[in-house]
Amino acid sequence: MAYLHARQLTIITAFDADQMCAKAMSHMRTSREKISHHDSVETVEKQNGVKVIIGKAASINAHCLTHESILDLERRPDSMLILGGGPVGVEYAQLMLRLGVKVTLADHGRTLLNKEEPAASAFAHQQLVAEGAEILLEQEVKSVTIQEGQKHVLRHGVGGNERKVVCDEILAASGKTPNTVPLKLVNANVKTDDRGYIKVDKHQRTSSANIWACGMAIVAFL
Repeated sequence: MAYLHARQLTIITAFDADQMCAKAMSHMRTSREKISHHDSVETVEKQNGVKVIIGKAASINAHCLTHESILDLERRPDSMLILGGGPVGVEYAQLMLRLGVKVTLADHGRTLLNKEEPAASAFAHQQLVAEGAEILLEQEVKSVTIQEGQKHVLRHGVGGNERKVVCDEILAASGKTPNTVPLKLVNANVKTDDRGYIKVDKHQRTSSANIWACGMAIVAFL
């Protein structure tokens, strides 16, 4: 592998890349530990006067890494399939590319970063392709199997076309579904969309005049 930086060509061996990956993941784990107390339940409740109600946990696909478990990687995989073309997927795609990993980035939408301006989406797409990523759009996962230590992902595309991707690791970065159903928001006149996201205006006000919402469970409707 070769990287051009500051007009100088630097040759990086596979061993060096493995070391870089291990150090990068270790650094991110350490950084996460240093700042985690700022987002802890104790900090939010004591400093901000907010009552935090913890939801119920659910199991996830054991074959996939998440944006948290990927930091536990001790070795650099040769290849990775990233499911989801949002900010997390795009960020990790570029990170892994620059650590020498063969990256395939797949999303069910027509563009990457579909909530951003078209120009920003197009720039991210072009940059990742220029750095060596394969990008598959309008794709849905049909099945995941493991054969001889590698993950075989069968994807279903537009027009019924099927495509198999073979990789060492899978990163699930397709976003989260808000668990708002148990809150029974309809009783408080708080409207949600068909996916459960709470609708808010530009001031974070919900459809109920005295209730505001923020965070990953909201969607703008005004």
